Amino acid sequence: MAFIPGMKKAWELCAAEYDLRKAALVCSWFAAQTAVTTPMAVAQSEEPVLLDTIVIEARKVEEDLAEIPVSGTVVDVDTLPDNNSKASIDIARRVPNYNTTDTDSPRTTSASIRGIGNLGLPLNPFDTTIGYSLDGQPLSLSAAYPQLLDVERVEVVRGPQNVLFGRGAQAGSVNYVTRQPDGERDVRFRGEYGSNNAYLSDLYLGGQITDGAAGRLALRLAGQDGTVYAPLIGDDIGDVKTSAALISPT
Repeated sequence: MAFIPGMKKAWELCAAEYDLRKAALVCSWFAAQTAVTTPMAVAQSEEPVLLDTIVIEARKVEEDLAEIPVSGTVVDVDTLPDNNSKASIDIARRVPNYNTTDTDSPRTTSASIRGIGNLGLPLNPFDTTIGYSLDGQPLSLSAAYPQLLDVERVEVVRGPQNVLFGRGAQAGSVNYVTRQPDGERDVRFRGEYGSNNAYLSDLYLGGQITDGAAGRLALRLAGQDGTVYAPLIGDDIGDVKTSAALISPT
């Protein structure tokens, strides 16, 4: 039988008096003391855990989120489900006090931060309470809920941001930050195909171009067939064909 320090002597003293119950109680007391003190000693000897720095560009420059006086959340796009068509919904689920309804139409899609949002349909593409931007450049409501193409992270800041993002940012701001060239080779391709001949294909290329120069290229082709046949035009209504390209040089 293995004994911890001090337990063997207590056991021998008690066993000498043939009081096994007392010996069991003493051993239990020593074991309880060891269980309480050992984790504390181990915890004191461990090195402190350092969390990664969260970078945000809410004030037009890269800053540490923990050191600036704003309430914000940064969403890593790599953590989102592989579903570009509902990216805005997935982002809202990860940001406190940020809600959005995605109806696939800029006229009826709405969002709010801390309960502040449009009361009805927007009067124009800039009639909003949230300032949307891509790499700090303003976006209209027509592009406020994009299918993410080579986007690295999404920054949501709660609270008025009128000074940097205009009068339409009373509730806060949403900034989409694209991936920047870093010189590392990156070649990726993804494709989707569904009913009604719906398809989506992405191609990402990145790497070193010459000494001191790097770049990234992102291409997308997407579309689907129409669902309602129109005899007057002899074709289906609702067919969509879209293409996009994003070039990011150093």
